[in-house]
Amino acid sequence: MSIYVQCIVKGCPPSFAQHGKVLEILGNDYYRVKTRSIKNLEKCVESLEPLHKTIVHKDPFQEVVITEQNLAEILPVALDNQEIIQNEWEIFSKSFQINHNRIYPKLTQLSDYFQKILKQIIEVIDLPYLDITLQVHDKKHLPEIIPLDVVHIDFYRHTNITIPVYLDPLERMNWHSNSSPNSVMQSSTYSLKHPSLVNVGLYHSVSLIPNTTRVLIQLSYLQTFDEIYNKNPNIFKLYT
Repeated sequence: MSIYVQCIVKGCPPSFAQHGKVLEILGNDYYRVKTRSIKNLEKCVESLEPLHKTIVHKDPFQEVVITEQNLAEILPVALDNQEIIQNEWEIFSKSFQINHNRIYPKLTQLSDYFQKILKQIIEVIDLPYLDITLQVHDKKHLPEIIPLDVVHIDFYRHTNITIPVYLDPLERMNWHSNSSPNSVMQSSTYSLKHPSLVNVGLYHSVSLIPNTTRVLIQLSYLQTFDEIYNKNPNIFKLYT
């Protein structure tokens, strides 16, 4: 058990994720956050307002819910074929600086094509999202590749919704019952026909295919996989 202090901050969740966990999205980059250290948190946010309230929570790894249902297609949103999506990405990337393996743009910074897809998803899911993430493993832009085969939990979000731009169909996403690489209980790949709802609040790893280009566009959510799925199960197709 840990005691956290609550506060309201303005900033981008990934930039302060190490020192503060978002509890509520207030809008316009404002969040209600729990933190163990206001002093550390205020160094990485634009502004901070203490609420003078404490909250007792279990540590994140003690809150992990083990499940074998961790990926689902979002059926009402159809994706174009990979050639069309990749062509749109190449056009977009010529006018957008790709300077890191993880980029967190605003929706309005994306091209009209990708905005349209994301707006469809946002409308269908009907929950506030934390951020947009561009995962870029493309040696044309960046020589360094972030290793993803380490078993881990995404500690600032519970779920994401993924749109594959470049993806080797042999790549597997693996879910684990604990932090051991040998504890795989589900192995799947992202859908190329629909966006995928993905549980990243459980231990997972990715079996990357060497020397391949991998570009994903993701929406991050505070809600768990089950919370989003159970809100409207008819729009999803589960992978088990």
